[in-house]
Amino acid sequence: MKLTEINYDASSKATEFRRRFDLGHADPIQIDTLLIKLDLLTVFAQMSSSFSGMAAKFDENGFLLINCSLPKSRQIFTICHELYHLFLQKDFEFEVITDTKNGGSKSDTEKLADAFAKELLMPEKGIQEILLKQNYIGKNIELDHIIKLEQYFQVSRKAMVYRLLNLDFISKKDDLETKYFRNVKESAQKRGYDTSLYEPTAPRIVSSDYFEKAQYLYNQEKIGMTDYAQLLKDIGIDLFDLLEDENRP
Repeated sequence: MKLTEINYDASSKATEFRRRFDLGHADPIQIDTLLIKLDLLTVFAQMSSSFSGMAAKFDENGFLLINCSLPKSRQIFTICHELYHLFLQKDFEFEVITDTKNGGSKSDTEKLADAFAKELLMPEKGIQEILLKQNYIGKNIELDHIIKLEQYFQVSRKAMVYRLLNLDFISKKDDLETKYFRNVKESAQKRGYDTSLYEPTAPRIVSSDYFEKAQYLYNQEKIGMTDYAQLLKDIGIDLFDLLEDENRP
């Protein structure tokens, strides 16, 4: 597929996804609220920096594993990328996302999932609304605008800058590194913003029925005993203690 076709398809799918789950046409994504609404078991765990996340779908059950050692903005993007696979890709079962910078090109499906995440997280109408509130009318976008937008939509500096570049709010002639990408965290902090967007987060679990989902995966033989034990251990349940209790006379 051509890039224009991918972007058009992604925009259409992101718009429909927002409509389907009542997310508004321009509002920022509240990621934890959305995960609960979608009934997705999501585990945030500390892993190697080369690993971004994993998604799996078994029947109607979805599962996400997200590397919380990466910046919060990266985690959110990975989740939205995986939402494409879980809810829009036909016959999806399993995917692991690793760092592809050092080799290998992405398939059209992966490019579409990336484009979907960008459209979902940074809707054009939402960006326009924020810029209008900042009295932006055909002027050059300054760093203050960028930081406001990235904080509002909870995305990385680069994600926001390239989104604005694709929407023609930023000139392709601009020196992006000099103008926008230096001292990202510090530039936000100087303007009084919370810097958690640019930092790793603590391990945690988002689910209203974690135990039941883990039990389902194990019973269906979708994961092994060791994986199941680790899933339960993440919420303080020792599987082997449970097994001992069951076997006691």
